[in-house]
Amino acid sequence: MIKSMTGYGRAVETVNGREFTVELRSVNNRYLDCSVRLPRILSFGEEAVKQAVKNAVSRGKVDVFISVRSESGDEVQVTLNKAVLESYLTAMHQMVEEYGVADDISVSAVSRLPEVFSLEKPQVDEEQLLADLMAVTAKALESYDAMRTTEGEALDKDPMEVHLVVPDPAAMQMPLPLTEYLTRNYWPEPVKACEPVERKRDICGGELFAPSMAPSMADFAPKKSKFSLKQ
Repeated sequence: MIKSMTGYGRAVETVNGREFTVELRSVNNRYLDCSVRLPRILSFGEEAVKQAVKNAVSRGKVDVFISVRSESGDEVQVTLNKAVLESYLTAMHQMVEEYGVADDISVSAVSRLPEVFSLEKPQVDEEQLLADLMAVTAKALESYDAMRTTEGEALDKDPMEVHLVVPDPAAMQMPLPLTEYLTRNYWPEPVKACEPVERKRDICGGELFAPSMAPSMADFAPKKSKFSLKQ
């Protein structure tokens, strides 16, 4: 079965509270060249995705795009670093008392200070996350392979009909092919190879040699000069 090297496949699945989107696109290439783009949280799965593509595709330049979105919104937890905040406030109040500056401390001002907030990422089960990713990748590969098969069947039926369109010379107002033009306008019968030319003019209107007019070797022999060199 013929399969096209160009194709596209996509799968979107929600697994264990995360929505995975996997897209594959490919174009012709002599060898297999696979590139994978995925978020940092899935970076550990890049080689596994490449291997899955390698198992399904032998040639072509394949680009894989992967994204993931958590529906629970628990990917990152923001917590207040109380020890750091209290140290900032103590220093600010001391500044007001000792130096007499305006006491304009606000939440917006304090929240911009370094390390007031802590970002905590929950522990991720990488094995489970990888299994979920590969399950969606397999479905995207199935969609991709189905498209390649459909295009391959179209090519297998009649590749000339699919890719080659022969224009009509009359519709394009193009001149006839040279042999057909000569046959129609100058020679009533097909001209054989090495047959003497019988007509007087070619398609450009130039004079042609008739058999009686054909040059001989004597015409090309050097002629005696009218002048002689006296010693």
